[in-house]
Amino acid sequence: MTESETERTSSVLRNRHFLLLWLAQAISQTTQNAIFFALMVFIEEKTGSTAHMSALILSTIAPSVLLGVAAGVIVDRMRKKYVLVATNVLRAIAVFGYVLLGDSFAAIYAVNLVFSMIAQFFGPAEAASIPLLVKRKQLVAANGLFNLTFTFSQLAGFVIIAPPVIKLFGVQALMVGSAGAYLLAALLVTLLPRGEQVLKPLLGLSRAELLGSLGEELRDGWHLLTRDTSIKLAMMNLTVTATLMLVVAELAPGFVSRVLGIRADDTVYVLAPAGAGVLLGTLTISRFVDRFGKAGVINFGLFVLAISLAVLALVRNAGNWLYSTMWTYPSTAADVTDLPLVLGTVMVAGMVAGLMFTFVNIPSQTILQERAPLNMRGKVFAVQLMFGNVAAVLPLVFIGALADLVGIVQVFVLVALVIFGVGIFSLACTKHLTDAPMEEQSSSA
Repeated sequence: MTESETERTSSVLRNRHFLLLWLAQAISQTTQNAIFFALMVFIEEKTGSTAHMSALILSTIAPSVLLGVAAGVIVDRMRKKYVLVATNVLRAIAVFGYVLLGDSFAAIYAVNLVFSMIAQFFGPAEAASIPLLVKRKQLVAANGLFNLTFTFSQLAGFVIIAPPVIKLFGVQALMVGSAGAYLLAALLVTLLPRGEQVLKPLLGLSRAELLGSLGEELRDGWHLLTRDTSIKLAMMNLTVTATLMLVVAELAPGFVSRVLGIRADDTVYVLAPAGAGVLLGTLTISRFVDRFGKAGVINFGLFVLAISLAVLALVRNAGNWLYSTMWTYPSTAADVTDLPLVLGTVMVAGMVAGLMFTFVNIPSQTILQERAPLNMRGKVFAVQLMFGNVAAVLPLVFIGALADLVGIVQVFVLVALVIFGVGIFSLACTKHLTDAPMEEQSSSA
């Protein structure tokens, strides 16, 4: 980071209102990730079924498919401060549904659906609040801090907070603490300034105008998609990595319990190194992009990501082979994981997978930001998020059932092969493309 970038980051952190929003983001996103980890552990321990894990993940992403674009339109017509306060308070209330209805899986999925629906309004309101609180020249530093916090919140929620709290106090205690965390986040955002003047308030918008806005956003985003190959490739890669994150989250508890032979709440052996890899990639990606270009980094990331997933899938079989050829074959699955080489390989492969995720994801997001016209960036990202989640639904449904039918290892290998195929396709398409910003795009759109 250059000296000027450091100064801008320090300056934006001295902005009291931005600091309040940033802290609220860190608390709410860390809490959301901790809750999701707790639900994964609970479902795996109670059912041992990847199909049930699919139902959990589908109840998490379905609201973004159904409400993603609509939530953005609605948030644009409300004061962002009020949306931030309301969504944090409502999530604090919804968390108690997990505690009170925890005996029924159907009820858990229903509560999770409501919880995720509320979250659809928080994200757009949070992103739209940043330009209201900082100067234009500080936007890059502010967004950089938010992206870094998004990554760290995954590491904190999945690794630092949820596993020890669950081991010491149980899932219900984590849920009660999460409700308190959301109320703290709500308190922080109540201290923000009142905000912007809303040009077309929601109360004054007819149903026809609301539906027309939704249709316009979808048409504009689709038109840009069809005429720019670089944007199409970037969206494809973002969709692949987003789906991959959900698939790995779905398979991880079953992988550690049914393949490695350790407890489901020890999923930390996979997720902690992956989180560390994501953090490392976030901090170092710019130097690789400067040297090799965004397309080069993306293609490299896809191929190495496929290899790291294949290593994860085959590490148990490799451990068994090593024992059978060099030592006495172990009597239980847990004995295999006692070999430091096996667990060490799992952790290294997880870290590489997390690192390569950033190599694909961050440059792809940058291509979208650079090539999409300034007045269409929100629409493009809304459409990308919706399309990405729609594309993720079918793989999640079938992978859960397939893992129960043929095994988690075989599904991991299949996912690795798909990622490798996407890498070949991306490499072929980018040979004659440039990922530079479109000339005069923001002014001509």
